Amino acid sequence: MTRRTVAVLAIALLSLVLGGSGMAGTTPTTTIELRVGETAVMVNGEPASIDSAAVIPEGESRTYVPVRFIAERLGAYVGWDGSEQKVTYLTGDQRIELWIGKREARVNGSDVTLDAAPFVDGNGRTQVPVRFVSEQLGATVEWEGSMRMVTIRAPWAGRVVLIRDNRFSPSLLNVPAGTRVTWVNLDPVVHNVVAEDWHSELIAYERAYTRTLTKATKYSCMVHANMGGQIQVR
Repeated sequence: MTRRTVAVLAIALLSLVLGGSGMAGTTPTTTIELRVGETAVMVNGEPASIDSAAVIPEGESRTYVPVRFIAERLGAYVGWDGSEQKVTYLTGDQRIELWIGKREARVNGSDVTLDAAPFVDGNGRTQVPVRFVSEQLGATVEWEGSMRMVTIRAPWAGRVVLIRDNRFSPSLLNVPAGTRVTWVNLDPVVHNVVAEDWHSELIAYERAYTRTLTKATKYSCMVHANMGGQIQVR
């Protein structure tokens, strides 16, 4: 066997090992660990905090978390309608509507019944059932009773871009390759998201578009030409 052949085989073997170990082209994931009664949490192994602790109300067996906590980590938008006391989670393919004090919810227009109703805690924070919301957004939920710990896992990382006042906000994102980005239209007029090699359909008010980004992208809105944004991928 010649030296050249040995070198080629070594390079091929190294590429195989690196590829198989996940060191190249790894899709980002999200893991959230929280304990009932504690505001300290772990997100992807890094310490973080929530403004109101997860709770299990007296007489119930369901764990609740602050309404925005799950949404922000899983790349979903959460809206609040005070007149209806309604929470809405939005992604490109999910619309989840919950009402304070009610076990009736709505997912993509279909009525569903919850095991436990959302409520407002003593700190004025809206709390929602962690398993229902997480699973509807596509994540899995694990419960460790001895530690009173909930672990939420999602095979992606998510970010949200708001379309508001004819602007993309934030207009610049820097994310790992494979991140799910959701654009949410909060303007009363339609918008869309147009890049060089892909585009969304028209996005109506309080509707969303989600796309997984694998390369750096500049985008604009065909309906309003002065709008623009950029996503840097690392």
